[in-house]
Amino acid sequence: MVVAAGGTVASPLLSADLNAEAGKRYSLFATGVAPSYSLITMIDELPPVSGNSFFIRIINLVPNATDATLVYDGKDVVTGIAPGKASPYIAVPLPADYKSGTFRTANIQAKVNGAIPVTLTATTQTGVQPGAVLNYVLRGVLTTDAKTPTKFPVTTLTYLSR
Repeated sequence: MVVAAGGTVASPLLSADLNAEAGKRYSLFATGVAPSYSLITMIDELPPVSGNSFFIRIINLVPNATDATLVYDGKDVVTGIAPGKASPYIAVPLPADYKSGTFRTANIQAKVNGAIPVTLTATTQTGVQPGAVLNYVLRGVLTTDAKTPTKFPVTTLTYLSR
């Protein structure tokens, strides 16, 4: 059950059941535009640690987008992610100057397509090292009229699963 800040259990924004399997990891997101919200459940199948790479996926929670693109170090690495969907985890090599036992920063950016496309400012994510699993979440609502900005502009949220 999801309740608005200051709200009560008697008036939840979202109430849903989750059928979870033992031993699996999940990411749960409440998404939508008031007053209609829905639950998105994604199984987090973390890839095995391998080589000198970390892993990243993009999760598009922008309901009026047509799709989203994930950009890493200036290159499109995932394209065509529809609203309410996530890309698979993509292995991204750390730069050649990476030193074992240190953390690296990653420059990550997203392009969100729709009536008026948005390219988000690059995010510098710290804590990236071999085997790290980064989730890059897009949320908000795209502006449909350039003269009237949206109340909830598209922003990002990142979190490490490992």
